[in-house]
Amino acid sequence: MKISKHFCIGIQSLNVLLNLLETVFLILLPLVLLAFLVVAYSTHRGMFLKIGFSHKEMGLIAIGPFAAMMFDMPVFISKNYFLAFNLGGAVVPIVLSLHLIKKKNISLIKVISGTAIVAAAAFMITKVTDMGVVAYFPFYLIPSILSVLIAFLLFSNHSEKTPGYGYAISTLGVLIGGDFFHFPEIFSKPFMGSVGGAGLYDMVYIAGLLTICLILPFMGKDVKRAPFPLKEPSMLLRMAYLSKDYRKAIQYAIEAVELKTHEVAKKFGIEGDYALLLLIGSAAYNDYIIMKRKKIFSKEEAEKAMVTAKLIIDALEKKEMRLYAPSMDRAVAFMVDFAMLSALSIFFAVASRMNFIGMFIIFLSSLQFLYFTVSEYFYGSTVGKALMHIGVRMENMEKLDFISSFTRNIIRFFDMMLGFYFVSLILIAFSPKKQRLGDIVAGSVVVKNM
Repeated sequence: MKISKHFCIGIQSLNVLLNLLETVFLILLPLVLLAFLVVAYSTHRGMFLKIGFSHKEMGLIAIGPFAAMMFDMPVFISKNYFLAFNLGGAVVPIVLSLHLIKKKNISLIKVISGTAIVAAAAFMITKVTDMGVVAYFPFYLIPSILSVLIAFLLFSNHSEKTPGYGYAISTLGVLIGGDFFHFPEIFSKPFMGSVGGAGLYDMVYIAGLLTICLILPFMGKDVKRAPFPLKEPSMLLRMAYLSKDYRKAIQYAIEAVELKTHEVAKKFGIEGDYALLLLIGSAAYNDYIIMKRKKIFSKEEAEKAMVTAKLIIDALEKKEMRLYAPSMDRAVAFMVDFAMLSALSIFFAVASRMNFIGMFIIFLSSLQFLYFTVSEYFYGSTVGKALMHIGVRMENMEKLDFISSFTRNIIRFFDMMLGFYFVSLILIAFSPKKQRLGDIVAGSVVVKNM
């Protein structure tokens, strides 16, 4: 009996230790993966652009699931059943996966076959519990490893499609195998839950992150060394300051002014060689002409050129600031939209005949997300914004595309959690383009209607 008792105590202690290690691992793994992606993105931006991961996609991968993890979108409600899609654990990975598939023109046959294999594996390692669908360590790592193997089998490490494909089949496979394949068992009794929620959320999030992090180190040198094609005025000015070749320094300063002029002129709808003159006046324009016609390339002349370029760019940025909507206009517009959505949410919450507070929050978050995403994508505005004569555009003033609208409104949940937009108001007040976090990630701006 003593041996049996000690053995049982040992087994219990081991279980406690394993559970503790699993919890620590589950917390640390996403943080390590996110840190890896941040470092990789900052040092290999050209590679990320080549494989289709701009700051929008990276924002959705890293922040999107976390921002919207507490919010569900109901799809089926009855007396004994409530089924929703978790915005962070289901909607974000599904939309992002479909976006990457379309963006990189990946074969649907390969997507379906890869997803099916991962889904089968996810189904086998998950089980339905009172806490939802769960998988245990280390089995929930299997979908990621399997996705990496399939991605490299169907695409080479020199293919720019490999990371996006791996992310898509890993997240879609986990969702389908972990949740959808368990539906018969789940709906065999009264059920309230969400696809991609509860225990499966962690598995989906980790699957996507881990798959990308496992693929990137093995990409070919031609992909890793892809140049970053975009130049920014600030980058060119920095190159001018760092250059010891005075001719090049002056040339960088001129390019910085020309690039900024082109950006701002496009936003104001100004074309032609005299855009700079029309934007900031004759005095600054004459300084630019003098800088451009320099024949002497001394240190003193290079320093003068850099100072002139900086002053002109500052003037252009001040001119550009006039385009962006004031903080107060945005706040009033949001309050109008929020009041309208709150009224609708109250109606739906009452009609559902379920817990009023819970259903009100669910309907409000869902309606808010759908309303802003759809309205801003199709019309570039909402009812509140239209009343305040403001709208949403891309940073280059083009129409907002769907993934940008989706991104800025998924990140809206994160903005909302940061002191109910308090941090956002600070960002809008002090950022050069009056952007909240969602705008920065999505590459969007809120502007006055011209």
